[in-house]
Amino acid sequence: MDNDSVKNGRLFDNKYIWYPYDQSGSIFNNEKEMKDIEFFNNNIKPHKSDLKKRAGIQEWWGHTRPRNWQYEKQKKLISTEFGKSGSFAVDKTGAFVVERGCAWIPKKTFESDDYYFYLSVFSSDIFNFLLSIFSKQLAGGNWYDLGAKYTKNIPIPNIYLQNVRESESYRWLVELGKELENENQYVNHSINDAVKIYYDLLDFQ
Repeated sequence: MDNDSVKNGRLFDNKYIWYPYDQSGSIFNNEKEMKDIEFFNNNIKPHKSDLKKRAGIQEWWGHTRPRNWQYEKQKKLISTEFGKSGSFAVDKTGAFVVERGCAWIPKKTFESDDYYFYLSVFSSDIFNFLLSIFSKQLAGGNWYDLGAKYTKNIPIPNIYLQNVRESESYRWLVELGKELENENQYVNHSINDAVKIYYDLLDFQ
């Protein structure tokens, strides 16, 4: 996924990448194992001499920085590299490789609904306002750098607090996040109303 893969909370599989890795690491042990792969023969092998010149690579057909945290397919919340609310989506299967974008990986175990809770929070007007305070605005519009350098200090509701996870607003935002993923753009106003409750009443992490 890159900046063209996310729109209004929905993820689009409109681009593909050569990613020869699985949960164990590199899928192929040598070049011979790829001799019958059409994509490899047509798109990777012709550039072998240039690819081998890269510093720090393990296999010449692999990535310079493969980001091994995504070797194993797992559900994750992702965003574009630059954007605003609406630039977030849930990768339900873990099939997307984050190339030009960001993955928002929880430090503790997430329940499935937690991803949709934060999808709603990050799709709200309040989060846009927080981006305008904490992040770097890009020239030419209301767009911000969504990298960790600029977003790590943004206060967000902490779902590990009992009064957050067990609140009615939590359950409501989970459902709104799922509606957003299903292209229901009419939920944005409800998302804004639900998120306001947390910023009025609760502590933040």
